[in-house]
Amino acid sequence: MMRISQRKLVLRVYLKGKRFRVSEDAIIDTGASFSVIPPEIADYLELDVDKGFPRARLVTASGVIETSVKILPELHVAGLLFIRFLILRL
Repeated sequence: MMRISQRKLVLRVYLKGKRFRVSEDAIIDTGASFSVIPPEIADYLELDVDKGFPRARLVTASGVIETSVKILPELHVAGLLFIRFLILRL
């Protein structure tokens, strides 16, 4: 279900890791260069680092951040299924 909350587009997503799955509300930023998830969720899902693209640099309001690029085995969003979706642990 999609909704607007505090002037942000929010959508329920389903993330599948190696052994576990989670369902969370996600803020959809159509202009973002990368998709990010909190480190607690990335760690819980036991995501692998992408060997071909192991690190990424992001410019934020707080400065430049370098983080690992992870592989999300499955991402379900708005009735669509994405396989081996690259995501940042931030």
